[in-house]
Amino acid sequence: IMEPNLNFCKSSLIPIMIVDQLWRIDPNSFNKCYIVNGDEIKDKNYFKNNLQPSFESMRPKYEKVYFCPRASFNDCVKNKCVILCHQCHCELNYVYLEALHCNIPLIHNSNALKNVGIDELYYNNLSVFDGVEKIKFALNNYETCTNYSDKIKLFSSSNENNVNGYIKLVEKAIETFKENKIKLEESAEVSVEESTEVYTEE
Repeated sequence: IMEPNLNFCKSSLIPIMIVDQLWRIDPNSFNKCYIVNGDEIKDKNYFKNNLQPSFESMRPKYEKVYFCPRASFNDCVKNKCVILCHQCHCELNYVYLEALHCNIPLIHNSNALKNVGIDELYYNNLSVFDGVEKIKFALNNYETCTNYSDKIKLFSSSNENNVNGYIKLVEKAIETFKENKIKLEESAEVSVEESTEVYTEE
């Protein structure tokens, strides 16, 4: 699990719930779960007192789930693994694209990825049980869930369609700026003329 845990947009809470539910169904289905950037939440009083006690899989005696400090992507994926994530309004998170580029199974809730065919491991937004089914599928069919590098070329800065799209956006921004500048100048001229007329009458 690799989320910053700085706000609700990219939080480990839903993935933790998925892992805990998976553990309850089949404790031996996975070896270890590492919550990267977990230091951001594990010492929070509300989490410790109200949430963590309900996560059976987190009990130290089971040695299954570990909170880890911030780490580089390469360090996190040295061994065979799957990445379980959750986002809100961050559908093209860099970590997701890195995982797909490296052909690492990514269990995600990104509609942007789903819409381009990266949907085999997509779970429905906040559905913990759907997430459980997708992580079970990834663990049992690892080799068939690792060939997405071609599809993410759709998001590449080298993709001609993306380059042309950005050019159009920049050109439109420049055109809008020029139009607004002309309107401001015309408005300023009118204001000066009106001020002069008022002054002359007085």
